[in-house]
Amino acid sequence: MGITLMQISQEHLLYDLNIEKALAMFNESFGGECPLDLQLALLRGDKVVTVDVDDQMFNVVDREDYHDSLYPARINFEEFFRDHQKQMDDHCEDFTEGVNFIMSELRNISSYQINFSVDSVIQYISGNDEDMMEELREDAELNQYTAIVKFAKLFIERSIKLEQLSKTIQSYYPDLKSEFDGYEVWMLATKLQNLARTKLWKVPTDDSVTKYIEAVQEMDKALEGGIEPVDIMDNYSAGWLSPEGYYYGLNGEIANMMHTNIADALQEAGIIPDEDSLGFDSPDAWLEQQGWCRIHGNNVQFAGNLNEKLDKENVHMTEDQRDAITKYISDCHQCIIKLGWKRTPFSVGMFRAMDKIALHKHFEF
Repeated sequence: MGITLMQISQEHLLYDLNIEKALAMFNESFGGECPLDLQLALLRGDKVVTVDVDDQMFNVVDREDYHDSLYPARINFEEFFRDHQKQMDDHCEDFTEGVNFIMSELRNISSYQINFSVDSVIQYISGNDEDMMEELREDAELNQYTAIVKFAKLFIERSIKLEQLSKTIQSYYPDLKSEFDGYEVWMLATKLQNLARTKLWKVPTDDSVTKYIEAVQEMDKALEGGIEPVDIMDNYSAGWLSPEGYYYGLNGEIANMMHTNIADALQEAGIIPDEDSLGFDSPDAWLEQQGWCRIHGNNVQFAGNLNEKLDKENVHMTEDQRDAITKYISDCHQCIIKLGWKRTPFSVGMFRAMDKIALHKHFEF
């Protein structure tokens, strides 16, 4: 039973990447009275658990007497993270190439057309969209795009868990050098985020041209006198909220274009550094890394807590921002806020009650 206990604990760590669950196996088995240092020694395999069948008791003994036993091997964390770092680097390169391929392909087309059978269209009109969805799934090119994005997301999620596990392991075992560099993964996540935000938009064709031109003209007119803060309670279509609680918004239908235009106007106004001293990919990136909130309807996005992934100091959402967002969501969006690029819905009360750690989890990639 001691062997099984240690095997299951190590599986929680090495396969599920869940150290809390791995340690809990020992603490729960010992009636909640297993000290943390003993849990850590058992998890790594410095000590092993034996069972006294007669007394129905667990015993903990040093590893030396059980080298050739059926107990799981001692975990070499340095080797574990080194191997996963290599795998991550290799896979990240492949996924980045795949996402770049999608972006390149979409830049070269103005629309994506799929021909549906009459039967599936009739089913859709009748309220059953499964036939149409099945035909979408059978489109080879679309399937390829979907598979790349789907598996890239799973890869990113696991890589982030590995990076977080590395930091936790380092804090628990100070003698280890188990650092895990996830910088390239975060760059891949940014690419996927840009793709999800449809930053690949270009001048549309056909019947959309008029609407596009009108939107551009409307924004140009709104910004011709320069950019000034507006009242967030006027419920603009999209905008940026500064750490001090000042809101810069525009009305229109193309949210990403509005955010980009506002950022450009803020740079012209001197609020964002000029191009020579910017030091960022774009004015949008400067705003995000300085802790500005990107708002579109009831979707709020915040990237300042991800600065550490770029070897920069994290910034946190300020109380001025949280106060402004709380009032705005309460009065303008029926108290429902959608957080992060996943647009996870919450009540405004839950949003306001979250601490920094809980809040930041919803802005991760």
